[in-house]
Amino acid sequence: MRKNNNNIPLNYKEKSSSRISLLCSVIVLAVLVLLFYEIDYATIRRPAIEAGEAAQKAQEEKETAAREPVVTTASIVAVGNTSFSGSVINSGITESGDWNYDHLFANVRQKIESADLAFVGQESTMTTDHETAMYDEVTPAEVGTAMANAGFDAVAASTNHVTDNGYDYIQETVNFWQNNHPEVKILGVHDTRSGDSRIQTFVVNDITIAVLNYSYGMIREGGQQSYRIDTLSTAAVAEDLQTARENSDFVIVLPHWGSELESMPTEYEKEWAAFFLKYGVDVVIGSHPYVLQPYGRLSDDSGNEMAVFYSLGNFITSRQSLSQVLGGMAEFTLEKTVSESGTTLRVVSPRLEPLVMHYSDSTESYGSYLLSDYTSDLANAHSIQDSSEFSVEQLKEEFEKIMSINVTPSEKTVYMDLFFDTAGSMTDQYGNPVEDTESVTASDYFQQAGQSS
Repeated sequence: MRKNNNNIPLNYKEKSSSRISLLCSVIVLAVLVLLFYEIDYATIRRPAIEAGEAAQKAQEEKETAAREPVVTTASIVAVGNTSFSGSVINSGITESGDWNYDHLFANVRQKIESADLAFVGQESTMTTDHETAMYDEVTPAEVGTAMANAGFDAVAASTNHVTDNGYDYIQETVNFWQNNHPEVKILGVHDTRSGDSRIQTFVVNDITIAVLNYSYGMIREGGQQSYRIDTLSTAAVAEDLQTARENSDFVIVLPHWGSELESMPTEYEKEWAAFFLKYGVDVVIGSHPYVLQPYGRLSDDSGNEMAVFYSLGNFITSRQSLSQVLGGMAEFTLEKTVSESGTTLRVVSPRLEPLVMHYSDSTESYGSYLLSDYTSDLANAHSIQDSSEFSVEQLKEEFEKIMSINVTPSEKTVYMDLFFDTAGSMTDQYGNPVEDTESVTASDYFQQAGQSS
């Protein structure tokens, strides 16, 4: 009988086991490869891919940003003359005996503080000597502190009155600002012959702004100290403006010029305005006439354009006529645009906000107001009522009348390097009178306008 052979050959068993082992090894290897692949992707390749994508995105965003213009701005305000006498000085003397003038600026402080830069005119030199301030029309030092508290960034101090009480007061003025309020820059006067630039520079939002302040030329004793005062001289001013233009985005000039109590710019002002335009000045903000003058834009065939405020009138004063308590606040924005094609600079939206200097001895209230905030009750209490009619409506009418003046630009250079005597009349360098045959008064202008209409 034949028997079944259940014995499998050894080599077959070995081969089968080998195949199974091989298959298991392949499966394990595949799993390991897949596992290592996933680990490699998760820990090395994916971060690298993501980093590359992020870098590419950042580069694309950078390139896009480079193509899009970057616009920055600086807001500017400026006010006119400040002069102190009589009840306005007395208003700062408190019951405790301390002197404080913050109240004079309280009603316009928000406008001043909100601007990136704010300028104010200082009519006379400063002193800490109260007796001198009371009787010699020198500005009490406490006024400077009030100006700083109000938010002013620069004080234009080159005026026709800066030497009235001697050069020592210029020194005291400079010392006051440098020692007590170094954050406020003083313009137009100096205490040293060298190392004290006539150009003050501000940087706001990556915009560099050069500011200069000059007074009309005066014949004074002690001419050896003339370096203490920046005056309007064509050679010196041209040099200053060239330097300022090369080292800044915008140039602002604050000239002390014009004829007192005259609302029409003089030929002297217009000639200098044309000179400033030629040398690349962007904004001119004038003072001295004690009354408002018009503002506008000038341009020339060379592509220069300039905003000019011929006079901002009085800011703080105790003068006693409607036109002399009606002042103005210049407002404008400097705009800088940087793009692939270059840099564009513009003076945007220049305007003049009317102000009123209020002083009432009966209510013991003193300070400058925006005309838009000034009420009939305040006007009725104004001490100017003692000598003339005075109302909000009349203030508005006067402002509109002055702003309606059309100023014809000058193409002449007849009077630019002349001097002025203490009466404000033009002279040559030897003091000989020079007649002004070019200027037209506001009175003549309105008379001619009336006749032509």
